[in-house]
Amino acid sequence: MDAICITCRIIKKQVIPPGGIIYNNNFVILHHCLDIHVAGYFILSPVRHVENLEQVKQEELFELTNILKSVTKALVKENDIDRVYILSLGEETSHFHFHVFPRYKWMLNFPNEDICINDKLDGAKLFSFIRQKYKADKQELFDNRLFSIVSRVRELMTNL
Repeated sequence: MDAICITCRIIKKQVIPPGGIIYNNNFVILHHCLDIHVAGYFILSPVRHVENLEQVKQEELFELTNILKSVTKALVKENDIDRVYILSLGEETSHFHFHVFPRYKWMLNFPNEDICINDKLDGAKLFSFIRQKYKADKQELFDNRLFSIVSRVRELMTNL
């Protein structure tokens, strides 16, 4: 296991994400992104430290997909969220995880050259652009919109 794995530190409660842990069981953990100021930007990971999708066990995969579906369903009910991106990149931490990233309507108000290719929205460019533009100190993340979404998703998850 990576000695500095941020996800493992969250699982061990050594690091507390904004809004706390939203959901966890023996297989998965869901929390808000630690350093991007976009309400509803969640990280979903297996609890067990694995580095690639091929290492994920069947029961973990089952839980991951169920949670992805539930969280996406909750986010699209929010005002101003058009779509939810689900990505797995693994560039900043070795612990396999999914980014559950809400695309708000306001995100489309940036100049086209920043997020479009041939006059078509490029979701990957938008994701990278927003992550760079809204990178924040942890203290800046504590706002009412973030806590409101975290609370609604947490409530939904307790009913699973």
